[in-house]
Amino acid sequence: MFDFEPCGCNADRVSRRNFLRAAFGGAGGLAMAPFAFAQDTKVKEEKKKGGGGAGGKGKAKSVILLWMGGGPSQLDTFDPKAGHENGGPFKALDTAVKGVQVSEHLPTVAAQMQNLALVRSIYTGEPEHFRASYMMHTGVKFLESFPYPSMGSLISYELSDTLDTPGYVSVGSGSFGPTFLGYEHAPFVIDNPHGALQMLRDAMRQKETLKLADELSAEFDATRGGLNVKKRDTFYERIEKILESSFSKALDINQEPQELRDAYGKGRFGQGCLLARRLVQAGVKFIEVHLGGWDTHENNFDRTQKLMGELDPGFGTLVKDLKEKSLLDETLVLWMGEFGRTPMINKDKGRDHWANGFSVVIGGGGIQGGRLLGETDKTGCQITREPTKVADLLATIYSSVGIDPKKKYYSPQGSLVKATEDGEPIKKLLA
Repeated sequence: MFDFEPCGCNADRVSRRNFLRAAFGGAGGLAMAPFAFAQDTKVKEEKKKGGGGAGGKGKAKSVILLWMGGGPSQLDTFDPKAGHENGGPFKALDTAVKGVQVSEHLPTVAAQMQNLALVRSIYTGEPEHFRASYMMHTGVKFLESFPYPSMGSLISYELSDTLDTPGYVSVGSGSFGPTFLGYEHAPFVIDNPHGALQMLRDAMRQKETLKLADELSAEFDATRGGLNVKKRDTFYERIEKILESSFSKALDINQEPQELRDAYGKGRFGQGCLLARRLVQAGVKFIEVHLGGWDTHENNFDRTQKLMGELDPGFGTLVKDLKEKSLLDETLVLWMGEFGRTPMINKDKGRDHWANGFSVVIGGGGIQGGRLLGETDKTGCQITREPTKVADLLATIYSSVGIDPKKKYYSPQGSLVKATEDGEPIKKLLA
């Protein structure tokens, strides 16, 4: 359901598994995630009333999250400490923004830094994979008894205006979901960007195989099937509509020029970034593209260099492509993982979990490009300027799409829940 790596960190797998199954309920594949069938009545009423907050005039119409599962090393990507023993073997590379350097293995991204803002001072205090991932997706600490919707689901809920196009798509893996906002705002999962369109066609073929079963169970359906039959029928009705929509056409990345496809990178992540751009054009409001494998307790430098070989063309070309197609101003692009890695290099030439000062990159959609927010000291161990809360980051994202971060939503228990917990938009980042 979500791409966590086993790493010997004593993660609470039982609690996590039960929580995801019961509370988030999406992301397992085509059969569940994209097609929810009913929202809580109070949630519908709350959306109709407008919530209790005046949303901003956000420039962004869509958000693309590039999710680095496992936690990427900030020192080896966007906060290099070349020359210090903690810095490792990679050299620092000048970017298009004077005075801002990144890893030598990110040249394509470096060339786009004037369109991006770099935050080097995110902190969470959550060094465990699940809890940290949850916090980065919701802006709050994990509490199993009261789950929050992910930002993907909340943005889908607020911005989507049709059921013919999923509002939230996750490419490469499942992700966190809607909780009380309704299953229709769970992530529509595309495991492989190369086979996305075929996935829909296969689902329709499954419908044909059910015709005989329908005939045999007609009496049961009429007397006892109830809601389950309605859900199944609604599922296939939506599949048929989606196959006829612009969303379906967007799934065919083979329609893109070969030169552009190559520029994104031939792997699943790069092609997923290309698919994300096409989904933005099709009206999808939130797209999450996964690149896992960053949990580098051992052999950090070889593994991270290889991952950056996938990351750089996908991320850099995505920003360039959006800019050239006049889509960047209305598309917010966000790069992050659940935490960073320790500045200190361990005995296995690896880096361990680090939640006390790591990097996030954000651009487009009303974000002021070329900005640098926050700083860590020469060792990478201490934030020395502008410490930044995750809630503030999410409040900035919500503001960029016109959602008031202080808006409140009804939970099924009748209580009101804020979009973010005490988060304030970061004025320095907003254009």
